[in-house]
Order: sequence, then C-alpha cells, then structure tokens
Amino acid sequence: MTVANAVKLLLNIFFVFVVSISHAQINKIGDVLGKAKNALGKVRPDSWVPGGAITTSINDTLYGFTWLENELNYLSDETDTIQSFDLAPGHYKASIRSYCLHAGVYGPSKGDGYQIAKLKGAKSNLVRNLLDRSAEHPEISQEDVQTLIWGIEAGAKFSSYSPSFQVAVKPLLTPAEIAGMEVNVADLAKRAVPAELKEIAQTYESLRYKMQASQVKYDEIEAIAVKTGAPPLGIGSKVINTDVWSYIGNGFFLKASPYGYKRTDIEIYRPSSPELKYDSKERISKYMYNGYSVEIVYDDQPGRDQIIVDNHTIPVWIIKSYNLKGPGAGQSLQVPANQWVYRGKMADFSTLVNSPGMAVNIPQGGPSVSYASGSEGNPTWQEIKARYKRTKEWVDRYNEYRDYVKEYEDMKNPPEMDKYIDETAVNENIYEGLKAALNPIDKKGQSNWIRKNLAMTLDMMFYAICQLKGECGDNSPRRPELSSHPAQPGNTSKQRIGLSPYKSGL
Repeated sequence: MTVANAVKLLLNIFFVFVVSISHAQINKIGDVLGKAKNALGKVRPDSWVPGGAITTSINDTLYGFTWLENELNYLSDETDTIQSFDLAPGHYKASIRSYCLHAGVYGPSKGDGYQIAKLKGAKSNLVRNLLDRSAEHPEISQEDVQTLIWGIEAGAKFSSYSPSFQVAVKPLLTPAEIAGMEVNVADLAKRAVPAELKEIAQTYESLRYKMQASQVKYDEIEAIAVKTGAPPLGIGSKVINTDVWSYIGNGFFLKASPYGYKRTDIEIYRPSSPELKYDSKERISKYMYNGYSVEIVYDDQPGRDQIIVDNHTIPVWIIKSYNLKGPGAGQSLQVPANQWVYRGKMADFSTLVNSPGMAVNIPQGGPSVSYASGSEGNPTWQEIKARYKRTKEWVDRYNEYRDYVKEYEDMKNPPEMDKYIDETAVNENIYEGLKAALNPIDKKGQSNWIRKNLAMTLDMMFYAICQLKGECGDNSPRRPELSSHPAQPGNTSKQRIGLSPYKSGL
C-alpha cells in the first residue's frame, strides 16, 4: 500500500471519528494526519510475522524469590488497600483487569503457576501503552480492549474494524499507532511459514476474518482466540510454583495469580527505606520510619565482648533489649533479649566456625553479624554453627541474585560488595533476633503496631535487593510498571497474561 493511498484511507477513518470530535478540534485534524503520514512512512511491511507481536516466553521470566512469601505471611495476613497505583512503601493486594497476550492457546486456571516476565515483541510498546491507557478510560469495555489486543497479535488493519469499534477504542491509540496498524499482512500471511507457525497463522487469519464482520459478537472472537478443554504440557514447559515473587524495578516486588485471563490477583510489596542510626562503635542502634522505631540496647559492661565455647573464643556484642515505639498513644514496649551478636565480618565468622578450636582475633567496631539464642547463658557450639549456617543461606541468596543481575540486567552504581554483604547479614540477623524476642508476646490491641516495627527490619533486608540495581530512591509514592511485566505460565500451552493498573470490579 502506498503512502498516498494510506493517507486517503486514514482520511476516511478520521471522518468517522469526527462524530466524536468537537468543532474546535476539527481544525487540528490536518496536523494529526500529517503526523500519521510521517509515521506510516517508517512502517516496514515485512516486519510482521505470526507470533512476533508479543514474544515473551518462559525464558524471559525474572528471578523468582521463593522465600519472600513466608516472611510476609509471618508478619501479618493484613495488607494495605490500593486506592490508586501511586504506592508508598507497603504490602498490597488487589484484583485487577488482565488480558490474554497469546491468542490460540489455553486459558489459565486457578492454582496455575505463573511467574513475572519481561514484555517483549515487535508490538510490545503498543500493547504496553494499551494496558496503561485502558485504566485511564474506564468507559471502554474490557472486551473491546481485549479484541484490539488480539487484533494486534493477528495483524488486523485498524480500518478493517467496524466504524463503531474504531470510535470506541480511538482514545487508546495515537494517530501514529493507528498508522502503524495499517499494514496489510494478508499477503504476508500467505507466504510459506514454518510448520510450527502454521497453526497460529491459521488462528490469526480466522481472527482477522471474524473481526471484519460488522455484527460480530465477542464470544465468537473469544472462541477462536481461547482454546478450551484439558491443555497438554507444551514444549519447553517447566514447573513454576505458586507464590513466586519477582523484583520488577523501581523498588517493587510483584507476584500474580490469574483467575482466567480477564482477572488476576496480584500482590505488591514495596519495602520502606528506614533511617538508620549508628552508635560510637559503628553498630546499628536504631531503625526509624513513619513514626515507628526500633532501638537496640547493647550490654557494654567490661568483659562482655567475648565468650568461650568448646575452646573457641567468640567475639560478640550482647543485645540486652529492644525498645519499640509507634506513632500512637501508649505505643511503647521494651522487649528483653539477652542475644549474642557475632562481632566481625561474614568471612571471619566462616573461619571461626570451620576452625578446630582457637582464639580468633577480631578487632572491635565495624559490621557485626548477630546470633539470637533461645536459651539462657552461653550458646552451645552446635547452636553457633546452626546460626552461621542460617545466616550464610541468606547471604548466599543475595549473592545468587547479584550474579543474576550481573548476567541479565544492568547494575547501576552497585554497592561495594563485601561491605554490602556484611550489612545485609546484619539486617537479616537483627530481624531474626527481634522476631525471636517478640515471639511469646501476644498483647491484644498491640500486635499491629508491633508487627509494623518488625516489618521495618524486614524491609531493610529486601531494600537491599534494589540497592544492587541502584534504584531504591526515597519513600515517596511511585507507580509499579505492571504493564511491562506480564505473567508467564510454566505450561507453554497456556496464555501469557498482561496486567493493567485497573482494579477489577470498578
């Protein structure tokens, strides 16, 4: 199709649109068409291939955090309410509108394993824009948005839709995007395609044909786009467990659980960035955020800086108690601890645990790794080794994610890694120590604010994840990029799901 013919066609399209444009706007149509003409000149008619619009696959899934779920559930079953998607730090749940981004396969079922992935493909920018704009235009039905997405997948020309449909979805598209959809793929679709693409090519052809009908019903389109019955296990499938979280950038963690392709339950976790205070010995002495605070009280009596267990000299700090405060009246609590804190670096802790029994000279000051003992008096050697093992498991998780980021993503201003790992271990261990100290406390009416203090120490552990990518920022509200991160099934014969920042049921 020549540019001249395309512009004539666009004039016809915009003539239909005039019914919804005010008189003052009519004078702007010439400028709009000029932009559309320029955009059309950049369209490559050979760029469309079956299945190329959205190509997100199981290989595009983000790193899965399988250990975040248990910690969040331990803190509380309660979550924050999403009034808008400009979110302050917190743990949120919502049911949102979602969309099928893979026509011609089976839909999801409750309980299917899905993992967050990156949105990829020749039309990924267009689809991402549609998902975002659909939330800004609640007057446009979810079915119309889904039809448009399937049409983009199938290569349907915008002018092939009925005039009423064109008017309905017009607010979702720019003139340049409309021009980009005016490529005739019918001839391209007739070319020889690989055997593995023939089925999807036939599905797209059926969709294009059905969408041209002026009286077509959504159910008829859906019957072509969504397979029914028991889905087989697709090629390249893998097991994805439920409750897998992924870090999607800008400080947000996300997990998704589709209920069919039209609705998905999501959870969003954005850890806060508490203010930290250090004492004269460079120990963390206080966490503070949003009116809550956790003060760590150390026992600095002479001779309390080491213990000897089974011929091992262990450099320690002792946490005598935690002082918790909340923003409300009467929200103050002192929690006795009597917990041992390893005084040194993780590398030194490893040397100590694996030594046959000797005094290890560790200078005072610097980062320390805590040890929380549930028994009175000195811990046993087995308790110390078990504590080291658990701490190392957390450190290994951070190292594993760091290696993933280095291989697959950009690291912006990464921290000094040795110091980062030691400080991460400190935060994790203080969290575990406070959790152990609070465990027997069950005071009616106080549990919520107490748990918020505990959550603040957990936040520091996961705040360290975004530190690896240099994008933590402050605690001001920001938006998670849901539309850029579809949910990808473990079974490749099922639909990938696009997420819209639009709460279901509104």
